[in-house]
Amino acid sequence: MQRIRTVAALVAATAACAGAAAPAQAGTVPTQYIAKVYSEGLGRAPDESGWAASVRQFELGSCDATSLAVYGKTALTSSEFTALGYDDVSRVLAAYRAILNRDPLAGDLANAVRALGSGALTWSQLLDSMYASAEFAALVPAICSTTTPDYDFGTTPAPDLPTGGSGFTGTQAALQALLDATPSGGVVTLAKRAVVRMSSPLTIPAGVTLRTSGAPDPRHYADMARLVRANTWPTYAGAVVTLQPGARLTNVWVDGQKGRSEVGGVRRHLAAAFNVRVLGGTGTTVSANRLGNAAGATALSAGGGGDAGVAPCVDNVYSDNFVEGYASDHADGNWTDGISVGCEDALVSGNEIVDTTDVGLIVFGQRGFAQVSRLDDNVVANPGQGAFASLGVDAWNNYPSAGDPPGVASRDFTGATIDRNLFWNTIRSTNAMGIAVGTRAWTGSYNFTGRGMAVRDNTKGSLALYARTGIAVAGMLDATVTGNSLPTALVDDSSSCARANVGAAVSAGYASGTIQGPYLDTDYNACIG
Repeated sequence: MQRIRTVAALVAATAACAGAAAPAQAGTVPTQYIAKVYSEGLGRAPDESGWAASVRQFELGSCDATSLAVYGKTALTSSEFTALGYDDVSRVLAAYRAILNRDPLAGDLANAVRALGSGALTWSQLLDSMYASAEFAALVPAICSTTTPDYDFGTTPAPDLPTGGSGFTGTQAALQALLDATPSGGVVTLAKRAVVRMSSPLTIPAGVTLRTSGAPDPRHYADMARLVRANTWPTYAGAVVTLQPGARLTNVWVDGQKGRSEVGGVRRHLAAAFNVRVLGGTGTTVSANRLGNAAGATALSAGGGGDAGVAPCVDNVYSDNFVEGYASDHADGNWTDGISVGCEDALVSGNEIVDTTDVGLIVFGQRGFAQVSRLDDNVVANPGQGAFASLGVDAWNNYPSAGDPPGVASRDFTGATIDRNLFWNTIRSTNAMGIAVGTRAWTGSYNFTGRGMAVRDNTKGSLALYARTGIAVAGMLDATVTGNSLPTALVDDSSSCARANVGAAVSAGYASGTIQGPYLDTDYNACIG
């Protein structure tokens, strides 16, 4: 926590200096750039105090190459960054991603590492040269755009990197053979910064653990081994990694390479091209990974016992992962969830989810199984892209046939919780809804209805939330929806849903229980396109 306060203090001090010569009008706030300095430089989501200080710095000053460089260099020379203990390879990788919005080319990385190692450049001088480059200058108009803060993520493929420590390096085929030969309870360790390219899903067998040597956490993502979707597109419509029942994936970077899909300025999308797919089982774990650049509908898809080919779920854990969706879009079907939980018995906690564009964190009902998962104490932030909702509950749908009639619930959520999550966005990246308790707003008459979900004490903290509807209960009976933050302001978006702090389809027969009020009694019938 001390390092967090140190970064916030550095940013606040810089903001104070900027304020001394502030122009008459507030500057454009490059909210996604700020988020990327945190996520790519420091390996985490912005904290509340650091975010507020960062925004204030640009509000008091301007958004241009100079101010962006001052801000980014402050973070990349901070005590928090230094304390990561990166060697030259890892810190150059982080700087390229934070400053130039892409991975480095192998030659550029080698030249930078050589210059640092020989003393030809100091770290400060290298950062200055990157900020002074024509490439960064070309990014500035997009970063400082007055219309949208979203500037996607670059199309440079993941480079092969010098590896460190003991562990596997090699091809997908060799890694799969090693995993298949490992008995249940065994561990396969990847070398630090090993890059393995996937042309089909990699399968972690039942009971086997795959991890990076030294167990780097998401803040040290540049030290992680990296599993990447192959650098050709179109590519396979499947997960980069699939976990069989009881398997474990920890301390690994899984990269969907969606940025590589761009043709004519349009990002392509394969719905089933998840980063990680979990096939149920007992004790299956996805923990302390970095999941990003997903090419499909979600970064982490966790199936449940009612899904085809998935074992019943018992005591699964999906925790402490960092998820980003910078390459997705909140338009044209290119949206992506952060973590999608169909597993009926999972602990989902400590995750940080940034700029995913469908629903950041969502739990699904299961046919024939009670959903008792706990999605508690996570962070869902949308600083640079809008979303349909930050937090969601989906009993699923019966398309193309009718779902449940009014007053009938076919999916049991009794015992499931979405509690104490921090969720926020900005006036430049708004939501249709803050929290969706039921998804009748998406699928209308096709929608199944759930029963018994608890959604409590989720907060925007000291930050802001802008949405057309703050909380919508539509598709959930006997719900407990209490103590949740309401929007800072209600805003228009592309949906036709009712504008309300809280709305509930009570009279329509699709909502009941203890619902924080006052609420607008109105139906949400396929109002999200």
